[in-house]
Amino acid sequence: MSWSKNTIGNLEPYLKPFVASCSQQIRPRVALEFKSWLAHLRACPHCHSWLGKTDLFCASCWEFVLANRLWKKIDEYRLDITSLFCWREGDEIISELIYSLKGGGLKEANERLARWILASVEPKDLVGVTFVPAPARELGQRDHASMLAKSLSDLSCRPLVGALQRIDIDTQKHLSRSDRLMSKLDLSGAMSVEEANKQSIIFIDDVVTTGATAQAAYLAMGRPKNFKVWALAYRPRLAWAAPL
Repeated sequence: MSWSKNTIGNLEPYLKPFVASCSQQIRPRVALEFKSWLAHLRACPHCHSWLGKTDLFCASCWEFVLANRLWKKIDEYRLDITSLFCWREGDEIISELIYSLKGGGLKEANERLARWILASVEPKDLVGVTFVPAPARELGQRDHASMLAKSLSDLSCRPLVGALQRIDIDTQKHLSRSDRLMSKLDLSGAMSVEEANKQSIIFIDDVVTTGATAQAAYLAMGRPKNFKVWALAYRPRLAWAAPL
């Protein structure tokens, strides 16, 4: 049986009469249990089959995602950027993957993607590494870049440092557009420029388009000698590298 998101959401009105038929003593508990049950029902965003768990895709669609795995260095950029997927125009399942992960959450999906990344690198590539996620757009928010970075850190036993923060664009209005792109990140205080230059930094981002966020991170951290970027996906039609 194929269950769309609307089908799952429309179950609630049909369950209300059942709850109402229960005795007054147990009615609140039954209502809470059904509400909890409904909250955990999910449909696969690609094929709309019922998942019944907190994963992102069904097993068949995860296999389809796996078939699109790339993990290669992207030559369009001047920085050392490696991506797990290529997000091409019209690529529905990668689009569904990226948009479903927005806002954080979906721990199982992030752990699966982190395992795929770690299985693609040599153990020596993780020696002395510190993961630094792209900062969320709002302070205190956990988005998909930070969730992926946390999964990578947990699975590899390498440190995770929230070293960067976004600069309020309103304070940068006097700068040119290119200067704003290069100065939209700053150190958060969790790591100094001196510390960054003593470590092997792997900057984690969700999607690389122009590469401006990665370059802003590189500059904010004082141009570390050992600086790499791992991205979930890159968009080739938008790839562009500004001079460092």
